Amino acid sequence: AAETPAEQTATVAASDSELLSGLTQIKTPDRNKYALIIGNEDYNSFKQQTLYEPNVDFAVSDAEAFSEYAKNIIGVPESNIVLLRNATYSQMNLNINKIARIASLSPGQVELYVYYAGHGQVDGTTKESYLIPVDVSTTAPSEGIKLEKMYATLSESGCRRAMVFLDACYSGVGRGIIIQPKATPVKGNLVVMTASSATQRSMPYQEKGHGMFTYFLLKQLKDSYGDITIEDLFKSVKQEVQSNSIWINNMEQTPELLSGPGIDNGWEDWKL
Repeated sequence: AAETPAEQTATVAASDSELLSGLTQIKTPDRNKYALIIGNEDYNSFKQQTLYEPNVDFAVSDAEAFSEYAKNIIGVPESNIVLLRNATYSQMNLNINKIARIASLSPGQVELYVYYAGHGQVDGTTKESYLIPVDVSTTAPSEGIKLEKMYATLSESGCRRAMVFLDACYSGVGRGIIIQPKATPVKGNLVVMTASSATQRSMPYQEKGHGMFTYFLLKQLKDSYGDITIEDLFKSVKQEVQSNSIWINNMEQTPELLSGPGIDNGWEDWKL
């Protein structure tokens, strides 16, 4: 079948993104920084089923762009970056545990960065939230990566701190019925920035070839040369996403920030 214009746009390579134009290395690589970056876009090639599931426009380009920013702006050495395109359950689970294990070998020293673009889904029975690998159906979310378990794995790893960026939504279909998810606890030295609130959709920014949240997250990091606190970064991204989502997508989208009880008063001044 021929691709629709939107699908054609969705396959644009990250290398064509304006976010990568003129991007240069700002931070010196820090061997204690590690990043796991996942872009799940193709939800139909990896399943043994006939049920069509919507793909997630630009998720791979989002992940590829974030990887470049991790290297150049955040200072993660290229050798410490795991970039997964269209990741299966086993790939996601293996690498979440892998970076946590690395952190446990040097308690209090390692910084972890996790980025995910793709489907999220809520289990209708338990109200638990899950990240959906490409070999798992959104109709069976409990077979995916349980968000609460991932947060616990990271925060209990002994890392100095962890930051998670989620360009996903849990309101049903795509970037249906809306299920109010159970609040997912965030513990310890962990900060999570999400693309939208619990019952909203996480939308693309078609013109830019990225997710709306990811585009403004990376743009603000680029414009500030990475010299910005988490609080100021979040405030800027939230404002841009809220206004542009209404203006461009005719839809409410409000990013949220969650932090663990151990750092309620400390995360605002963090810098990446």
